[in-house]
Amino acid sequence: MPYYIKDSNYPHIIIKEIKREEYEVVEEFSKFFRLYEGVTFAYANYWNSLNHYNEFMEYFKTSKNSLSLNKVQNQAIYPITSVIIFLNTFIDNTKNFNSTIESTKIKSKIQELNKLESIKILRAVRNYAIHASIPVKGALRQINLMTDEEKYEFFIEKITLIDNKPNRNDLKNLKNLATNKIVLNHMIDEVTDNLESLSLKTLEEFLNFIPSDVKSIFYKYVRFYKTSDGSEYFANSFVKSEEDGKTNRGTSYITKETIYFDPGILELVVSQIHSNMD
Repeated sequence: MPYYIKDSNYPHIIIKEIKREEYEVVEEFSKFFRLYEGVTFAYANYWNSLNHYNEFMEYFKTSKNSLSLNKVQNQAIYPITSVIIFLNTFIDNTKNFNSTIESTKIKSKIQELNKLESIKILRAVRNYAIHASIPVKGALRQINLMTDEEKYEFFIEKITLIDNKPNRNDLKNLKNLATNKIVLNHMIDEVTDNLESLSLKTLEEFLNFIPSDVKSIFYKYVRFYKTSDGSEYFANSFVKSEEDGKTNRGTSYITKETIYFDPGILELVVSQIHSNMD
């Protein structure tokens, strides 16, 4: 029963044959890799939503736009709500991932995040957005007459969240909040650097947790392969095949099982492995 590595974009092309033992090591590791994929995809969605949010805020910086305040508020609903949901999803995914590797460093980072008032309140806003209604309930606009720049605040009143009967932790955090007006864009701006720090620490701990035999296999096989005709393939799929019968050309095989690794994440992981082993 042959085992191969392939490029998932070109499944009909065999890059290299590998040993059964190597396949089985990678197969076991792939379960752990899936957990980290979830963290990475969550952070990518957060980052994409943050870029959309920043573009939105930048667009409305000048008073040359002709939209009414109500229309600006309506347009703010999607970028602000997306950031709030995805930043919480990223933290939750990271916490779930760390329940497997039990890294004290990741745990410490999450504990630091959870102490931030902005994180506590944005979690309550996330829960409100999912279970009740859109979180952007009001907007204020100020214009700097010297620079012609506009400053916006998009907010929700604390009492709106409390009246929705939040869970015990959210209710406690809301009652401890000194202000009645929750300015959502200010809170989003406060947590950005902290989430990037958590993402980097999670990658670092993930790399440390990869078994040495997996690192050796990835170091040996996972890279870009160039062919004589100039084509280039990236080995991000490990394939187990089985015999399908005999033909005039010899024995034919069909794919029985494929272990797929996201190429972007795998390339990042392998680059770090090479930097440590070369």
